[in-house]
Amino acid sequence: MPIHPFASLHPTTSEDKPSYFDALIYIGRFQPFHNAHLEVTQIALTHTRRLIIVIGSAQDERTLKNPFTFAERQHMIMHSLSTVQRSQVECIPMIDFYNDHKWVTAIHQAIEQITEPNQRIGLIGHFKDESSYYLRLFPLWTLVELQVLQHALSATPVREAYFQGRIEREHLPDATVSVMEHFQLTTDYRQLALQFAVQPSAH
Repeated sequence: MPIHPFASLHPTTSEDKPSYFDALIYIGRFQPFHNAHLEVTQIALTHTRRLIIVIGSAQDERTLKNPFTFAERQHMIMHSLSTVQRSQVECIPMIDFYNDHKWVTAIHQAIEQITEPNQRIGLIGHFKDESSYYLRLFPLWTLVELQVLQHALSATPVREAYFQGRIEREHLPDATVSVMEHFQLTTDYRQLALQFAVQPSAH
């Protein structure tokens, strides 16, 4: 898999240099979309004309691990960006397959439907832990590997705090906080919070 040189945390703007890619792919669950996700998104937008964000675990059921719907996460992402940035971003849903081959195939098919042949496509991501192995599953796309993030963060403790009644605002864009505050008022949230109290390891 070709790997792009380290992407700076302070890259030059698109006015300073041409984009490296026709499209960059950013895959994640974004449960919820936090400041590290936003940082990767903003870096990606300096290296591409178009950013396609694949929002995983997009099935309808709410769980402790996946409490937010595709529409809610799309709102978190798009409303964390400027108007100009939103014009470069497209979010697409991807359900879980529990089979790497089927999942990779489904993502390739989804991307092929919205890109043109012979376009230069890359995959951007950060190897934060063993769950990031999926970045190695797309050898046809140039990997833009981010070595260092200013806002290195896992969504798991954010969810844990959330189901204990706390929203960790310091780690979250305002748009994410807004969605979480709204969901916190619902019956679905109360049911998940009760489930967390009984079964905290299911997050």
